[in-house]
Amino acid sequence: RVMDFGASSVIHMTYLQLLADDGVLAFVGYLLFLLYPLYRGVRFVTSQRELFVERFDSMLCPLSTLTLFLFMGLFHPLSNELTEWGIILAALDRSNRGIGYPLD
Repeated sequence: RVMDFGASSVIHMTYLQLLADDGVLAFVGYLLFLLYPLYRGVRFVTSQRELFVERFDSMLCPLSTLTLFLFMGLFHPLSNELTEWGIILAALDRSNRGIGYPLD
């Protein structure tokens, strides 16, 4: 929240809200929490050319969910709604593991 001519206002951007309220470490931690699984999912899909179609089909939903959530952060404040975070946590889990893909 910021003060706007004596009235309290909500910052409608997740990234600025995190920087203003919690600082650089929270901002970096939040980005790593979402970007690293996205990176792992894309790497899983593109790692073997002959399996690209099957892997793309299995990872399209979780990778799209993470990408849209990151984009949505440009226009909305950080949410504490459990249903929204449940969907994101499922997508994080799915994109971070992959099917039969060993973690390095």
